[in-house]
Amino acid sequence: METTSTPRRPKPGTQCAIILDILERTAPGFAGLDILMHQARCGAVHSVIAKLRTTYGFNIENRQRTGKDGRRLSSYRLIPAPAFE
Repeated sequence: METTSTPRRPKPGTQCAIILDILERTAPGFAGLDILMHQARCGAVHSVIAKLRTTYGFNIENRQRTGKDGRRLSSYRLIPAPAFE
């Protein structure tokens, strides 16, 4: 039986798939929470990220910083899976 290092993929058109697509397009950089919320029409991005991590096996990093106005700003990035030979 052949093994693969590529995680399963969410069903196309779902919030999971849309957010994963954004993270893949912005890799290796970060995608802001506001962008993910707007483009995926998702108010619970943190829940979708958790599902991508636990159900689909993606390694996603969260970065939080404080903006000039004191607001907490969150962003996410996809960490590529190691290549196996």
